[in-house]
Amino acid sequence: MLFALGSRVRLKRTGDEGVVKAMLDNGMLSVYLTDDDMSIPVSPEDLSRIDEEESSISIVKARVVPGRQSKEPIRHDRPDTISQYAILNPQGVQLAFEPILRNDATPEKYHIFLLNDTNASFLYVFQLHTGGVLAWETRGKLGPASFIDTGYLIFEQLNESPEIDIQCWRILPTGSGPAQTRRMKLKPATFFKRLITAPLTNRLAHVLKVFDTMEPKSNAGKPRSDLKTYTQNQQKAAKPKGWSNLQELPHEVWQLAFFDNEIDLHIEKLLGTTAKVQPGEILAIQLKHFEQFLNKAIRVGAERIFVIHGLGEGKLRDAIAKRLRERSEVSAFKNEYHPKYGWGATEVIF
Repeated sequence: MLFALGSRVRLKRTGDEGVVKAMLDNGMLSVYLTDDDMSIPVSPEDLSRIDEEESSISIVKARVVPGRQSKEPIRHDRPDTISQYAILNPQGVQLAFEPILRNDATPEKYHIFLLNDTNASFLYVFQLHTGGVLAWETRGKLGPASFIDTGYLIFEQLNESPEIDIQCWRILPTGSGPAQTRRMKLKPATFFKRLITAPLTNRLAHVLKVFDTMEPKSNAGKPRSDLKTYTQNQQKAAKPKGWSNLQELPHEVWQLAFFDNEIDLHIEKLLGTTAKVQPGEILAIQLKHFEQFLNKAIRVGAERIFVIHGLGEGKLRDAIAKRLRERSEVSAFKNEYHPKYGWGATEVIF
């Protein structure tokens, strides 16, 4: 079947109606779903064209897109793929529940994915509660235009009043931003009403918006917390038993959350006193602390750091510049006037 840009179409499997907006790679079409206010990639063979007289949208003259010649059955167990199409209307952080079916076509369980179709990166904590008890928790980093496999929800658990708690912290050049929090009660009548093709995963799933804005949110009655406070509270509680996400990066992620992206190399700041330090030893001590700080910044994935060395004769500044030029991980560095540090600091960008 042939489709034109602007054609009014219907998804065969779900009945959703939309408009063809663009041609994508591999013969896919970008279809804007009017009811959901979002664009998704769809194969031409999964679409049927709505007659012009039934459409309330005018059909515009456009280039014709041929459908694929060979038909392939849609499989629920096809391998994970990262979408290469442009996201025309980002929806934010979302949850996708992909049904895994039994032989009789009834759901056995739901494969849960945490999606991010924005250009921002986040740290996240994901918790599933069933029957008022924490079933499992996972945490990690969610990059831009990416998705994370967070586990499974068994179909029978829908009868146990399942709830999902999600906290996200946007990763900023200076550390982590304020927390965004949300608790979601999974009610089958509301959340599992119909299937759509989920962004990024390209799988049929029940998709729920979690955060549609970059601004922090918090639930009523639940105070907003930063990442350090959350982590300190979690350290006091016993770890929940159950499934653990193999994709989580607890060590690097939480070290980045706690990482202070500046170091003051004045000897009195490093040692607290200069009484027992010989003048000839000061530079060596400062460079040792600088190397340790630089290595940690690279290890945790910091985007930039500030090295405070002061003015003086410039020996420390020059020694730092020499070592930065030797490190392949350093993208650029500059010693310019900064409103916070004046001329006495070097900014390092990775």
